[in-house]
Order: sequence, then C-alpha cells, then structure tokens
Amino acid sequence: MRYIVTGASSGIGKRCAERLLSSGNECVLVARSEDKLKKIKEKYPQTYIVVSDLLKPGTIEKIFSELKVLFPFDGLVHCAGIAPLKRTDENDINTVRDTYATNVFSFLEMMRFFVQDGACRDGGSVVAMSSVVAHRGSNRQSIYSGTKAALEATVRCMAKELIYRKIRVNTVVSGTVETEMLCKLRCESPNLNVKIEQHSPLGIVPVEEVCEIIEFLLSDNASHITGVSMPIDSGYLL
Repeated sequence: MRYIVTGASSGIGKRCAERLLSSGNECVLVARSEDKLKKIKEKYPQTYIVVSDLLKPGTIEKIFSELKVLFPFDGLVHCAGIAPLKRTDENDINTVRDTYATNVFSFLEMMRFFVQDGACRDGGSVVAMSSVVAHRGSNRQSIYSGTKAALEATVRCMAKELIYRKIRVNTVVSGTVETEMLCKLRCESPNLNVKIEQHSPLGIVPVEEVCEIIEFLLSDNASHITGVSMPIDSGYLL
C-alpha cells in the first residue's frame, strides 16, 4: 500500500508514518523539517520525503505534480496542524489565518488534488486528525477548536460526495495525547497530568493507540465506515 502523511516530522504524524512504514507500506511524508524526515528515511528506505510549507500558495499543486509517478495512492493521513493557545482578547487576525490555513485550508487543497487525475484509487481511505475541543468548550482554544469543527464538517460532506467511488473519509477525534508537545507543556505547567486526568478519567492517550485507529480506518477492515468522527478521548466527552 502507498500513503501520503502530512505533518509527518513530529507527534502523531511521525508515529503514524513510522507505523505504516514498519508494516511494509510505502509512504510520502510531507513536513517542513527536512532533517527529521531524513532520519525517518534512513530507517525506512521505502520513504519518499517532501519538504514543504503547506501555507504557501501553489505548494500542494506542485507536490501532486511531482508525485504523479507514484499514482495511485491508497490513502491520505492529514496530521499537519497548529494549536495556538490564546484568550479571546489575544486572538489576532494573522494567527486566525495561519491556523485555519494549516488545519483546514491545506486539507481542502490536498483533497482537491488527491481525488483527481488518478491520484487516489477508488476504494481508498482518508483520515484527518481532529480534537475533542471541536465538541466541548475549552479555555484559550477558540481559534483551534473552530478549525477542528470546520474540518469535521468538511469531512462529512466529502464522505457523502466521494462515496460513489468508495473513497472513505473520516476523522479521529483525540483527547490529550502523549507527544513531544505534551512533554514541553509539562515543563511549563506544574501538575499538568493531574489537571488532565480531572477531565479525562482514563488518562493521557498513548500515541500508539491513536495510530492504531488511524491504521484501522485506512484498512479494508473499515470498508463500511465513512463520514464519522471517531473519538479516542479517555472519557473527556462523556
């Protein structure tokens, strides 16, 4: 199988890419950090790396033009995203634009090219990362939560539209996941784990469990699942 993974240099995107590669799949990894992508390629030779900033106009069209020799793909995993923490009175238009551009607009543009010109085989699968804050209010998350709510609504419409080609489109709705970002936040916020577990009784989500769900949704074992927002939230949304 052959997949495209965005945001593949860190966090969920990196672990998902490594999981797919370790299972013998081919992956095109898209991210801004060339050094981090090269380290993955050193371990998994069947890796194709694309160093790119998805915010720049024309970038995604260029990516797909260069990837034509690899068509068709079996799936796309969209993990690229940013999550600014700002109070309502701190929200500025540049942050709003960048967050929507990274979390939503880049996905729309990726999908525009992914479903045309033979880029994706009929019966392929798309998974985009969402968040519990799209469903439940949280402090300093008004911009980020809006992007994830928009992403989920977009996915439902795409799933409806692409069902005739049996292309499935779903989101994974994650709670707090054990990633490098969380490690950094622990240094800034004392007793962070205790605070998280007050809202997530089952604790912090291991990143491998998120990747397992992504891999399941990509697989033929999920051939009848489309247009859903699948939560892995440790009870946050209960």
